[in-house]
Amino acid sequence: MRQLNELLAIAVFFIVYRMDGDHVQIGDFSYQVDGLYSAILAFTVVVLMQWLALRVLDGRWDRRTGILLAFSVVFQDPRFILWKPTVLNWASALVLLGSRHLLGRDLLQMVMGSHIQMRSPGWLRLNQLWISFFIFSGVLNLWVAQNFSIPLWVNYKFYSAFGFTLLMALLSLLLILRYQESSPPPQPKEDVLQHHQ
Repeated sequence: MRQLNELLAIAVFFIVYRMDGDHVQIGDFSYQVDGLYSAILAFTVVVLMQWLALRVLDGRWDRRTGILLAFSVVFQDPRFILWKPTVLNWASALVLLGSRHLLGRDLLQMVMGSHIQMRSPGWLRLNQLWISFFIFSGVLNLWVAQNFSIPLWVNYKFYSAFGFTLLMALLSLLLILRYQESSPPPQPKEDVLQHHQ
């Protein structure tokens, strides 16, 4: 669900950014869309709406996103929003790496282990896959943000968010299927009764 919320906010950011120069009129309210800052503002509104919904539903919210958005709006400096994916991706990689070394177990296994039965090498590989992905995504985002225009970065962020999500879901599924523990077939009730006699 969190991933869908993030994708929705990115989609709104992309749509508003593409409206640069357009004039929006709703009743007596009129607004001239001015590219990146309007997109950041729209993204912030969506995130705040999600925050309110999450607070009402289960009391959670990603405060890191709110802090970076606030810096972007207050200082009107796009670097905060450009660096956000890199910072969050690298922080996620550190958390996954740290859980393995500090707790002796993979965080992914702790979170999903009750739903997915895999052999130990599978959890290790899944953890490594996600750590590698987070590091790669952070580096790629930083490279695009530093070497290309903001319009190209917006396109990259929009399309990569959907593309990388689908790619990682597919790679994770293939890895899970490869290392999945096969459960023994259920015994017929007759056999169970015979064993207890």
